[in-house]
Amino acid sequence: MLNAEFVDAYYQRGESCLEDGKVEAAISDFTRALTLDSKYAPPYSGLGMAYLQQGDMEHAAANFDEALAINPTHSLKTEAAEAYVTRGREYFKAGDLDSAIEDLSRAIEIAPQDAGAFFSRAVAYNSIGILEQAIADYNAGIEIDSESIEPYFERATIYAATAVRHYTIHRLSNAELIARAHVLWVWVDIESGRPLRIPPGFLDDFKDNIVD
Repeated sequence: MLNAEFVDAYYQRGESCLEDGKVEAAISDFTRALTLDSKYAPPYSGLGMAYLQQGDMEHAAANFDEALAINPTHSLKTEAAEAYVTRGREYFKAGDLDSAIEDLSRAIEIAPQDAGAFFSRAVAYNSIGILEQAIADYNAGIEIDSESIEPYFERATIYAATAVRHYTIHRLSNAELIARAHVLWVWVDIESGRPLRIPPGFLDDFKDNIVD
């Protein structure tokens, strides 16, 4: 017979329900445990896992945050990062890039060795034209996971789509140097917003003004 005052009993039963695929029952037990002791981290983690299984990233992330605030263990960090990465990718698909970057940044903060979070945030930064940060995230992700091929390709695409132009402005009367300018050009597809390779014809036309 379950002792209603024994917080860990509810938590343990919730874990058993979760292992058996009884997610709603698990949520009920984890919630009951927290009504008895709101400072006990494991039920928050259990709720995070239960909501993660249901695809409810909003509640999963919130409960993982609560668990981490009480007991920032490595296992919880891995689970919490997964929730934020998943929700961040969903925001990206919905076109909410600011929220996507916010969630992916939170995932990186929680689990800085999560290469997938860096790669996903790189894609988001690339989509809004913050290319230096996108490259930095690809570099960070590749340092963690050098086996994935796609990040190398995506990074190369950004490199191929950008070029720095160097300009000088001189006074006509005496050729005195007035100013120097460095401009980063980025070629993008108007419809998709994704970077494109710089057209060869453009490079030929302006080759005399391009400094490597």
